[in-house]
Amino acid sequence: MVEEVTVRIDADTAAFQSALENLERLSDRFGSQLTGALKSAAVSGRDLEDVLRRVGLNLAGLALEQGLKPLQGLGCGLIMPDP
Repeated sequence: MVEEVTVRIDADTAAFQSALENLERLSDRFGSQLTGALKSAAVSGRDLEDVLRRVGLNLAGLALEQGLKPLQGLGCGLIMPDP
């Protein structure tokens, strides 16, 4: 005997959707950075190590930018007391 159970789940997935969209933008930026760096290496004859270093620094900057985003609203929410 096989029983079938149906479960309805209502969930707000707006935050998940926003995170996915942000991830898509970041991956596009990463792809652009990597493509530009490799093109620069091929066209201008730059050393591959320098190109990869530049890509790494740009990625570190992107990661820092994303890591600090939650703190941006924190400073705006503080109320300074009157002297």
